[in-house]
Amino acid sequence: MDNAKEKFLSTLNSSTSRVYATLLFTRGLETAQQPQPGAEAGPPQLLFANARLNRCFVVKETTTRVSDFSLGNYTETKIVIPYNPDQLGDGAVSFMPKMRGGWRALQDAGLLSETHDDPRRIRDQAIIDAFCSIPSYAPFLVKDRLQSKGIQADDAYFAITPQEYEAVRSFINQRFDKMVQTLIPPNAPDRDGRVEKLTHKLWFLDDLDALQDIARAFSIPKDRTFEVFYGWKGISYFEYEYARIKQRLMDLVTWLAAESEPVDYVPKDLRKDFDADRDGVAKGMVYATRIIHSLLKQYNDSFDKLFVHQTGSADFVEFLITANEKFWQLGENISKIEHALSVIDSYIERLKTRRFQFVHLSEIIAAQRAVFAMPERPAGDDGSDADDSGFITG
Repeated sequence: MDNAKEKFLSTLNSSTSRVYATLLFTRGLETAQQPQPGAEAGPPQLLFANARLNRCFVVKETTTRVSDFSLGNYTETKIVIPYNPDQLGDGAVSFMPKMRGGWRALQDAGLLSETHDDPRRIRDQAIIDAFCSIPSYAPFLVKDRLQSKGIQADDAYFAITPQEYEAVRSFINQRFDKMVQTLIPPNAPDRDGRVEKLTHKLWFLDDLDALQDIARAFSIPKDRTFEVFYGWKGISYFEYEYARIKQRLMDLVTWLAAESEPVDYVPKDLRKDFDADRDGVAKGMVYATRIIHSLLKQYNDSFDKLFVHQTGSADFVEFLITANEKFWQLGENISKIEHALSVIDSYIERLKTRRFQFVHLSEIIAAQRAVFAMPERPAGDDGSDADDSGFITG
């Protein structure tokens, strides 16, 4: 890994919404299941069938390959296998499953079976597909997406309590219920039962035929039903999540403005680069926050216009058709903020201070800037050359 990528991983001591630390979850599970003296314990229920995948990090990185959105950018998924799980700074080998040749690269490296109908490969590929199909590794999204694919795993891999999961579910279902209540006439037979059933179908998205009347009402093509409604579900989740982290974001802004000066002397030749990095972090936070506010305002204004004030449906229909794209935009930018918060939190916890010497502060700012920075790609490079193996050494 280059220095920025190394800091991106090694400054963290837990998963964030940009990094799903399979390695750390696996270690925690194995430690928790160590047998007591004189007792026997069965093998832990690890996430992946492949042992090396249970020692990986799954990382989201911003990509510039998508150019058809006016706000934000997609993210791409990278599987990072450390050379030495006990020394992350030693580097890693990385794979990009969705790049052309990505699955073959994983297979050639012994991470997937060569036999496509091998149950172990089917399970592991389904898990990787699930990780690729969400814009961040917020604990709720991970649990919800893996469960929707029928993946059973130990609760240690889902960093969310049942109470937290139900709180999110209740919030999202309020949105679904409001829509269904509006669409089903008050005098319809068995209205309450139909409302409950359709709200259930919207949550699980396991019976798309049952949602076709709603899809037609919003001009959603049949082949995009899952994509659109799952995108709406994701947007509703990020609305909940942003409200939860908003105060912490304000704390980060305050820290950057008032407490990010080194407490010791900084040589002049290092000061310029440090100030440039810090300015990059500030601009990145402003940019991400503007995107989040813009998208959530569009969502709430259009939702209220139709389902609260009942003054028109056009804005919500337009928003809903592009819900999946906006879900990814929100996820990318909220996860950037959460990752930047995790970087400073990890240093505060370890060093027990909010004011740092330059050696530590420069690491914090460089790691945060790596989160907000756009990757450098040659113009026109879409990352899918014919000879691209999907295999990256770090």
